[in-house]
Amino acid sequence: MNRHEAEDYIYASFLRAQPYLDAQAPDREKRRPDLTFGEIRKRESLPATVITGSKGKGSTAVMLSAVLGVFGRTGCMTSPHLERFNERFTVDGREISDEDFTAAVEGIKPALDRIGTVLPPGVCISPMGIQTLMALDWFAREGVSYRVLECGKGAAYDDVNNVLHNRAVICPVFPEHLRELGPTLADIARDKAAVITEDVTCAYTADQVPEVLEILQARADALQVPLKVCGRDFAAEEVCSCPEGLRFRVRIGSFEIPEVRLPMLGAFQAENAALAMAAAMDEVGPEQFAERLPEVLSALAKVRRPGRMEILSADPFVLLDACIHERSARQLLPELQRLWHGNGIFLLCIPADKDYAGVARVMAPLSSEMILTDSGNPHYHFAERQVETLAEAGISARWIPDCGEALRQARVLAAEKRLPLICLGTTSFLPRVRETFCAKEEI
Repeated sequence: MNRHEAEDYIYASFLRAQPYLDAQAPDREKRRPDLTFGEIRKRESLPATVITGSKGKGSTAVMLSAVLGVFGRTGCMTSPHLERFNERFTVDGREISDEDFTAAVEGIKPALDRIGTVLPPGVCISPMGIQTLMALDWFAREGVSYRVLECGKGAAYDDVNNVLHNRAVICPVFPEHLRELGPTLADIARDKAAVITEDVTCAYTADQVPEVLEILQARADALQVPLKVCGRDFAAEEVCSCPEGLRFRVRIGSFEIPEVRLPMLGAFQAENAALAMAAAMDEVGPEQFAERLPEVLSALAKVRRPGRMEILSADPFVLLDACIHERSARQLLPELQRLWHGNGIFLLCIPADKDYAGVARVMAPLSSEMILTDSGNPHYHFAERQVETLAEAGISARWIPDCGEALRQARVLAAEKRLPLICLGTTSFLPRVRETFCAKEEI
């Protein structure tokens, strides 16, 4: 088995079942985390933190891993990746090698094959379950002390939640994945609240709207798990932007950290950092955390998240962000307004079943011209109808289905009008943009 065959194996069970699956069915009717529960629970996993939410899971996971890495070897699993599948698995920030990736899949294949041979059509082993197993095995071989794992869409029917974990982190929750998780915000909150299990010793949540916080608190109370809330038990305060990113102070209980620097844009990333630091401080203990605070701050100052409010070029100004929801767009808007005054060229690559209209609505006042395109990923649906829907809402946009051509035309427009280019879209779109601008091609 080579690395590509190993990657194919992760999706093989799902692809066999896919023709029999109802794409419109909720996760509770088609996902089977019970299939991997036994194998996952055989693996050593404590101490471990499982992270869920609607936005910021990956950034928070990377920050938490960076902080915990000061105190011991730390394994981290995130998703999705931008360019290589290996990006999903790191130990102390180092990606898994092709050799270790293949060995990890080969190691779990016999047990998974035994499970798979008795499954009826339409039932599959989740790719997330397979990734979780290989991550835990690789972490064990690497001798990690801490494990950080990011859930996929939700938590209740996500195999990642099978991992025995002593800490649960919930990033901001808002309406997304309505088809899979439920049609209402309450449905989504209940699904993600399942990350708080009876084994969790403490849970941590970002600032949430009252309806979501009430559901999270009820779940925590029912399981007698303490829930620490951003803004009450810990907080990022006095957040300000600087040329290098963000500068802010963090309060965790009575513990004050006067200055944290983060090489990222977006005030919400300061909250993600506070969330990560609060969980890490409880994990390693306040005394150790305080003693090694300079190293913690140094680790955070080196965190990078490609494709998350990433400036690809200063002149001409090009910004890239994985923004597919109105709420994300509203978080991005003040940063755009801070970075320049006036309009820009917007290139949006957001699937038809995501909140492309919400993003376009927020960005329309800043748009000199808006282009919609298709990432070319067969798992996502894009359509010219999206432009028509925006027109009905009074938002002018053009449809250029070929992503490469859309990028070319957007660059030409930005250069001719001397305007910034803002590229927003799904994760399969991000590497296309990064390749274009990192290659420094001439227009």
